[in-house]
Amino acid sequence: MNLISYLSCKSVNLTASQQQSLSLSDEPVLMLAVPGAGKTTALVARTAALLDAGIPSERILNLTFSRAAATSMQQRFRQLFSEIFPASPRFSTIHSLCLSILRDFARQSGRTVPNIVGTDGMPTALSLLRGVTGSSMDDEALTELGNWISFAKNRLLDPSVRPSGAPDLFPQVFERYEKAKKSAGLMDYDDMPLFAAQILQKRPSFLAQWQQRFIRINVDEAQDVSPAQYAVLRLLTPQGKGLFLVGDEDQSIYGFRGASPQQLLDFAESFPGAKIWKMEENFRSRPEILSCCNGFIRLCPQRYDKEILPTRQSGGCVEQVLPASMEDSLQEIAAIIRETLPGQTVGILYRNHLSAGPAALWLEKEHIPFQIDPAAFILGRGPVRMQQILLQLAANPGDLEAFRQLRFPRELEAALFQDVLLRANGKKNVPQLLRDTAERFANGGPARKLADTLETCKTFSPLKALEFLEHRTVLAAQLRKQAEAGDPAIQLREYQFRFLCSLAQNVSSLETLQQHMENPKPFYPKEAQVFLSTIHGAKGLEYDTVLLLDAFDGILPGRAALDALQNGDQEGWYEELRLFYVAATRAKERLVVFSAPKDAKGMHDSRFFRDFFRHRPRHIPMPLFAPGTPVFHRVFGSGTVIEQSGDRLTIAFDNGFLKSVSVSYCISNHLLKRI
Repeated sequence: MNLISYLSCKSVNLTASQQQSLSLSDEPVLMLAVPGAGKTTALVARTAALLDAGIPSERILNLTFSRAAATSMQQRFRQLFSEIFPASPRFSTIHSLCLSILRDFARQSGRTVPNIVGTDGMPTALSLLRGVTGSSMDDEALTELGNWISFAKNRLLDPSVRPSGAPDLFPQVFERYEKAKKSAGLMDYDDMPLFAAQILQKRPSFLAQWQQRFIRINVDEAQDVSPAQYAVLRLLTPQGKGLFLVGDEDQSIYGFRGASPQQLLDFAESFPGAKIWKMEENFRSRPEILSCCNGFIRLCPQRYDKEILPTRQSGGCVEQVLPASMEDSLQEIAAIIRETLPGQTVGILYRNHLSAGPAALWLEKEHIPFQIDPAAFILGRGPVRMQQILLQLAANPGDLEAFRQLRFPRELEAALFQDVLLRANGKKNVPQLLRDTAERFANGGPARKLADTLETCKTFSPLKALEFLEHRTVLAAQLRKQAEAGDPAIQLREYQFRFLCSLAQNVSSLETLQQHMENPKPFYPKEAQVFLSTIHGAKGLEYDTVLLLDAFDGILPGRAALDALQNGDQEGWYEELRLFYVAATRAKERLVVFSAPKDAKGMHDSRFFRDFFRHRPRHIPMPLFAPGTPVFHRVFGSGTVIEQSGDRLTIAFDNGFLKSVSVSYCISNHLLKRI
């Protein structure tokens, strides 16, 4: 049948580059697809072409990065082709494929497949790591170790060698973790491709069975495939026969999981005679957005020579917001959302989950419906956790567990600290115990001072209590200093924690407020056209308007990448550049990038800004202000629009002045915004 005509009747008109995917050749092919190129449509069309050529559905395998992506692709296939191809081929993740290989081998050999950590009541990877490292490490440090183990496995690294940036104890922990897992009869998700590849390599007859099972393998999001996963694909497709990859090295952003763009860059070398095709048309974004993205991604040398070609007309907008404070940035977010047309979507994207809490709280306060990535995060980590515990202790003086967690370096001598804990019987609160201890020790002054401080704080608001503690306690002052001079992620956490304290009316309400912030719940999600997500979570998605938060030095680009760059390692730096690019290319109509709030000490704009914004077209779309619109001018303050005539806007300011200003100048210099 003529698939091109069939799809045209379904209002799907394949471009010339998309039509390349209909090729029936079994030569290895790499299809490079820029953002918004319609690669899913091309892949499902290829699947239909293979079925139309008589290849049985059970011999076609479609692989992608996540279960959600596999489900989405399968739904797209059924939507277009269910009436002519009732039997759908397999749409799966690579991990699911590897698990099928392990189960098939176990069935044939009479063996059992190890249980998967964290499933069906099995111990989690975190609990195993806690067991092999002892209980002294917190969950954050253990999670970091687990991430490094996952990275090493996916990159096929020697477990005895510490990857650059990993903790010094990594080799020992890796070895103990593997032994503990093996003795418990467990495997983790990163073991699946390793075990599958080992079995296929050692059992030629078993390998031949699987090579015959699938004679066409299509792989979506190929840039996210790790070397360990890629090894399985190479075993199943000798000389790349029947292998069709779709990916974009410019969108490779999962290096922390072991993925690498190098497989795509080396594709022709790995498979002599391979074909490399390009899908460069972008059907998503306005040219103004793509102009910035095109110029920016060229800074990365690890890429093919390709360009995003706009197919839409001009009319997009790339903006920068310069907030004075976090509250100012949240007000701007709410104002932009209210400006969007009915039915249009807004994506609020951030590097990590830290920024989700304040945004979700504010949207709920403003009664703006939203949906949110369900993953929870923890605001109270590191130094911020210690400040949080101090406030909890001030709010609840009987909380001995909070006192126990502080350890008080340089605040109380060890003997005084232990004396409080030994004499705690539940009948006295911490200030009383501290005073009792002060009576028994000649150097009990610090204990008495701390008791007075905690009791005084109980009458303060959280923010005032936090400021008081920072002036009155050695511990809090040290923690504050560490936050200001340390990791930008800690600085952001501290800044957001202070903002959270400013919202609470009293100390006792802080815990509830923080719990709400750390586990934000969707607000009327069925009505929402506003979506909160990490940049990684937004991969493959698109929004009419994108608001990009967290674009601060040390966060995007991340501190680890900046440190590695100073040591000559550029791999992490290029991945950070690609992450910024992925965020920007989610926008269809409008991209708004938020600068660091002016009152956020130690936080600075991303160094990516200069290279990204210098490709912004000079023409600035002329916004319209209806009479009566409330506005804010960064120089003249609040006011109300009287009239607009072309580029001139007449505003009656609240201070009594009537002024005429240039709209284009105000917008280009971020001086004016709607309230």
